[in-house]
Formats: sequence, structure tokens, C-alpha cells
Amino acid sequence: MREFSVEISPDVGFTDQLNQLFILYTLATQLGLRYVPSPIVTRRNLSPIWNDLNLCEYLSQSPSASNNEKRVSTIVKVHDHRNGVRYSHVSEVLADLRATISKIPPGDVLLFQLAGNRNVLTRVMKGLPSSAFEHFRQTFDTALVKSSFSSPFTSGPRVRILFHIRKGDTARIETPWVGPLNFWHNQAAISVSQRPEDVTILRAIARKLTTEFAPEDIELIIFSDGYLRTASLLNSALSKSIVFSGERKDFIRALLVEKEAELELFAAIPNTQLFLGEGYDEFKKLLIGLRDADVIITNGMQRLPSKVIGALPARTLTRNLVVVGPDLASKSYFTDCIFNQRNFEYVPVSWNRFSMNPILKVCRDALVGHGISGSTAQTNCDNARSQNDSLPEYIVPEHYNNDLAQLLRNASNLSEALGQLNEALSDIARLKRAMPADKSLDQQHERIIKWISWVDNSS
Repeated sequence: MREFSVEISPDVGFTDQLNQLFILYTLATQLGLRYVPSPIVTRRNLSPIWNDLNLCEYLSQSPSASNNEKRVSTIVKVHDHRNGVRYSHVSEVLADLRATISKIPPGDVLLFQLAGNRNVLTRVMKGLPSSAFEHFRQTFDTALVKSSFSSPFTSGPRVRILFHIRKGDTARIETPWVGPLNFWHNQAAISVSQRPEDVTILRAIARKLTTEFAPEDIELIIFSDGYLRTASLLNSALSKSIVFSGERKDFIRALLVEKEAELELFAAIPNTQLFLGEGYDEFKKLLIGLRDADVIITNGMQRLPSKVIGALPARTLTRNLVVVGPDLASKSYFTDCIFNQRNFEYVPVSWNRFSMNPILKVCRDALVGHGISGSTAQTNCDNARSQNDSLPEYIVPEHYNNDLAQLLRNASNLSEALGQLNEALSDIARLKRAMPADKSLDQQHERIIKWISWVDNSS
């Protein structure tokens, strides 16, 4: 039997590497080849992870692996097209790989490299049967179980809810001069595109879940990489492509500190754990958390959860996985990496016209699926159903009858109102820094704080 190994780019994160390995391994084994492990190097702060997981060794089925260093390796590039036309089915990929391999001397180890667009390949690989993915998925699951990685969740029948909030190299920083600074991977650019401030919305979701459901029925875990990498990219952008005065640079750096503090507010929500940062320990817990979660809530613009979920076995019927994310556009973006996983559901939620109802329904259904009943949470669920799944109505106090009252009247629910108030608070804070002598801003600031306190108590 011919043998193959893989060469994975060291310049991407672990989940990108995992996704590349998954693709190359699955395609090569579909050709009847036997896997020979080779080292995978990660240049980011997760460098020990491949050794700690031992996944490549678990995947190996080759008794001659120890002799491979003395053998010739011939590169086999896996493209996403034939003569410039993108593949439409996995059979085309496999046929071209067979033709390439037939020209390589039989004694050579085939070194598979990903040369094409990974997104195209993951789409066409959905044409493979589920059995084609199962060995890799089961082996990855085994590697996680045998590793020393610990779960952020406790044991028990509770519904496990995980928030994944990616910032870092996808952050958005508002400026009062040129519009928002949008970060994407290793670049920063001034953009006119408008995206809602998702941290405020996600914090409102977390608060609502902890008040709607009893602590014994749900467990809430928050993961975010934070803004450390944003700060690094910002420093690079401000010294090269984006020219601001020293005062404005200091202003933007202060905004990053504020945004990090906004993420830290999750830790103050009852019955909630926050893991903030890009450390190795946090990432290990995130991997196991994604494996164990019943509901994953994301802020979009990222595929880390999908790449981990797609590389794991399908859930049993009693532990279905539901992912909640922003709008329909992100659904295909997220599910590209899932292949043909069973028992997976994506629930799109509009961030611009936000409602808690779909998220509450997901959690109620998960409770029912776990057979949890008789608790405070179940009583809350029954009450919510009797109210046609609508959030509680609120009455604007007459003594606050001003423009903020109008803002609340226009909001469709408390979470939306809270999000708008927090946006107004951020605007005032920016103006105060820009115009410290304007004392009227202090009064507006205090007024908005009172409103936020009132809405928090009403929700």
C-alpha cells in the first residue's frame, strides 16, 4: 500500500491547521493510501499543542513510519480547480489526484500539500459519504479524551452554553474622525461599513439567560481572545498605513482598554465563567468546551468553532448541537467546514433588529431534550410560552420623559434598548475625552447610567 504524509502551513492558527489536515487526510485515504505522521509546527503561542494532542500518531496506521526519514518524498499538490475551472464535485478532485500519483515512482512517500482554496474544497467534499470522515473524527475525539485538556463545564445534566466572541484580528474600533477602523487578519483599514456593536448584545443575551433559567439547569461559559492582538495590529497600522496625530493615537489606544474592560464585565454576570485572552490554557479549555457544548453562540466573522465541530463525530440524538449566530449570510460561512455532519442546527439571529426569542427557544428546547423539568427554569419556560414567546413589556417612567424615553419606546425589546443605551454611553464617553471642559456631557453621562440601571432591573 502506498503511503502519504502531509505538509501543513506553519503560518496559520491551530484550527486552520486542523482543517488542512482533515481535508488532506480524508482525500488521501479515499485514494487507498496509508498515513505516515510527520511533525506539524505552529508558530503562534500554541506551539505545544500537536505534541500534547498526539493526533498525528493516533491517525497513523503505518508500521514503517520509523524508516520514512530515509525515503524520498514527492510533493502532491491538492488544487481547487482543473485548468482554471473550480471543482464542482469531489470526484473531480480524486480523479486528478490519481492521475498525478500514477506518475510518481512507487517507492516515494507522497507528501500532500494544500495548494487550493480551502473553502472550495470543503464545499465539494460534502459529496463524500459520512463514513469517509468518521475515522479522522473519531480519532480527533479520542485524542481530546486522552489529552490532559480539561473541560470548562462541570458534569451534570445542565444545558451547556458556550459563547465564542472573536475580536483580536477581526475587531472594529470606532473613531470620531474618519469612521470605524476595521481589522481583518493582519491588516487595518478605515471603512464606511456599519456593523452593530456585538459585545453589548452578547452581554445582554448572557444576562437574560441567567435570569430566565435556573443555575441548576444551564451553565454559561464565555470565551474571547480579547484585544491584545488588535493593539499589536493597531500599533503597526498607525505607524505605517494610517496616519493620525499623537493625540488621536492615544485616544484610540484608550478605546482598546475600554473595550477590553467591556469584555471583563461578563465575569460579573451570575453563574457565568469568563475565559479572556489567547493563552494556551484558555485555548485548551475552548477546544474541550466546543466538544461538550449543547449551544454555541458566536459573533460571526470567524470559523474557529466550525473547524473544531466539523472535525468531531456527529452528536447523538440526545445531545444535538445548536449554533446561534448573526444573520443568514453567516450560515453558509459557518457551515462550510461542517461537511455533512448530522444533528447540527444553525439558528440565524438578526443583530440589527435583535430579539431574544429565538435564543430562548433554543435553550428551552435543549432543556426539554435533556429531560429537565420541575425547576424554576422550566416554570419560566412555561410562562414564556403562555406569553407567545414575547419579552416582558416595559413602561417608560414619565419623569424620564425626554429623548432617551423616545429611544426606549422605539426599541422592540429590553435587550435592544440596553444595547442602544450602551452605544449612547460610549458616544458620550468619547465626547468627554475630546471635550473635557464641557460639563453638560457629565450630566448626560449620569442620565444614561440611570437609564441603564433601570433597564437592567426591568429585564
